[in-house]
Amino acid sequence: MCGIAGCISIKSNQITDQSFGESLDMMSHRGPDARGVWSDGIAHLGNRRLSIIDLPGGNQPMEDETKRYVITFNGAIYNFKELRAELESKGAKFQTHSDTEVILEGFRLYGFRCVNKFNGMFAFAIWDKKKQTLFAARDRLGVKPFYFSHENSRFTFASEIKSIISMPFQERNLDWNSLAYYLSFGYIPSPHSIFAKMRKLLPGQFLTYSPQLDKLQIETYWSLPSASDNECTKEEAEAEVLEKLTGATRLRMVGDVPVGTFLSGGLDSSITT
Repeated sequence: MCGIAGCISIKSNQITDQSFGESLDMMSHRGPDARGVWSDGIAHLGNRRLSIIDLPGGNQPMEDETKRYVITFNGAIYNFKELRAELESKGAKFQTHSDTEVILEGFRLYGFRCVNKFNGMFAFAIWDKKKQTLFAARDRLGVKPFYFSHENSRFTFASEIKSIISMPFQERNLDWNSLAYYLSFGYIPSPHSIFAKMRKLLPGQFLTYSPQLDKLQIETYWSLPSASDNECTKEEAEAEVLEKLTGATRLRMVGDVPVGTFLSGGLDSSITT
């Protein structure tokens, strides 16, 4: 579990390095192993890291080898080794062994379409220094959180809403409809949040933001497919479930730290253990 945050604005007086760092540190519990902040005067990107893969080489924000792109990333790309081999076959050169760099090189080669290749849980943002645009994406099922606010020619985002509201310029007016949702359902459905000026990026969506045009675009790259009408026998269904469960468990056992599994007595932990 890592924490990411960012603030994009062409107005240089919107936020200082110090105040941005303080907002990032509101999520210190999400990433005790490393803290990183990067800024070029327009974009501020921050990361609180919990190290799992490539402990010394995976610190963020990270730049690609061309120094054009900068990323802050929360999550894990389970098929990053296969993607790395594919990218190397197309000429990509890697400086680390991290899945973060695989995302960077994937974006450099495939652009927005890179998200279709990622098998994992993720929320990340990439700043393009040349085009001065931000690209951000969230995984298909929304395992990793991504909150954002777009107001007054400024775009801010974070893994937790308290990092956004701690920024000195941020409006904190309640969304009364969201409050009604919470009192009715016990939670606030996406894309709403408890604050009027803040939203959640939906699962399976990506966004782009241009500070020069103050233009925000959100697109859906994946949605849950319709149920298949194909008939199969009980034995065939059992075999397919076992195959997919075994494969999914194997992918999630990748890491440079010891891994384990919880056995709580519930159905899910009993199956995987």
